[in-house]
Amino acid sequence: MIARARAVLAAASTIHFVHDGFSDILYVFLPLWASEFGLSLAQVGVIRTTYTGGMALFQIPAGFLAERWGERRLLVAGTAVTALGFVAAGWAGGFLPLTATGRSVPSSDEAASSGSTFTACGTRSTR
Repeated sequence: MIARARAVLAAASTIHFVHDGFSDILYVFLPLWASEFGLSLAQVGVIRTTYTGGMALFQIPAGFLAERWGERRLLVAGTAVTALGFVAAGWAGGFLPLTATGRSVPSSDEAASSGSTFTACGTRSTR
């Protein structure tokens, strides 16, 4: 039982590190996007707020989905979709693609909701 508990803790810690990295890397990308696309500070704030708001909004539904689908599956799927969202952001051509049009860019609700899976699943898995 101790080996399983350590494995769960190691997996949750690793996924937590990855998800925090996804969230924190936005602070590196935001000034780059602002200069590349000529965005105002308000537009940069909207991009960040959309991502953070999406994560907050989808944490409870992610918890329900984790109960139905399983924590492991949801963590893997959520991490993969979040990663794909950041890859898709590389092809975004401006403010609107970064905030509204692309379903998997990191500032859209879909990628943010997949980023929110860690809180629901990681907390439940470590009990």
